[in-house]
Amino acid sequence: MSKKTINVSIALLFHKNQVLVGWREASLHQGGKAEFPGGKVELGETPEQACQREVQEEVGIFLDHVYLFDVITHEYEDLIVKLHIYQAYVDQSLLDHIQSPWTWHDRSALSILNFPKANDAIVKRLLWPKKIAIKNIDHPDTSVDLNQVSYLRTENALDFALQHNQNNQLDQFIINRDVWIGLSKSNQKKVFAVQFKHAQLMQLNSDSFMEEWKGIKRIASCHDHSSVSRAVALGFDAIFLSPVLCTTSHPQQAPLGWTQFELLSKDIHIPVYALGGMKPELLDQAIQHGAYGIAGIRAF
Repeated sequence: MSKKTINVSIALLFHKNQVLVGWREASLHQGGKAEFPGGKVELGETPEQACQREVQEEVGIFLDHVYLFDVITHEYEDLIVKLHIYQAYVDQSLLDHIQSPWTWHDRSALSILNFPKANDAIVKRLLWPKKIAIKNIDHPDTSVDLNQVSYLRTENALDFALQHNQNNQLDQFIINRDVWIGLSKSNQKKVFAVQFKHAQLMQLNSDSFMEEWKGIKRIASCHDHSSVSRAVALGFDAIFLSPVLCTTSHPQQAPLGWTQFELLSKDIHIPVYALGGMKPELLDQAIQHGAYGIAGIRAF
């Protein structure tokens, strides 16, 4: 006899660099643990509609747009649970309508909250470091700290990544889409995130992208309002926004400056990394101007 399948919709609600989390009543299954809004998909509704309904019923707000984040299937002894996970951005105007016990938590705090084990993969994807090192892999002696997330930017990054694929060390690497495609399926799953260059981002097919890339952690390189808006609309997990300051690697490129950086990032509810002329000591200044973190080549 085939197992019964239950479809459940889950909402990941973002505001700035925070995520909305609630607590399950102690009397319920997995009671006393943290949870994201969501519930069963009812007869006659799509998972997306169920997500919007559950958020309205549980949280007290209606979301016009939700973006597919992932679809995860858990098989138990007696049934199969299929989780349809969506992400959405909560505008400032809706904050006062959010009901108790839902509260906002910084992304960095999610790892210490007591979620059910089934949420481990979701929480892992939501976590981003405050600093990302940009590495130009031009020779085999290039220094990479395997305890720090690094974006391997040059074409021979694939060979370098594979040489260091011991003890799942790929999970500290961000690599470009074209390099990632060249990895085996098993190694693709180990990579920390996949980067899309500005040109790659602007050429994406918006109708198929989210379905084709669901469940994959993605970061887009953006330089202006149109690319930032496109990354958000396509449900990217994070953004590199550059160049903020003058750089020796691209001296001919005019920097955004902190004022323009803040204008571009102030209404974005996914992590935005300041890139270009960054040093570790500029992290606090970057955060003051709306960044989640910083990324840089030198001194990282």
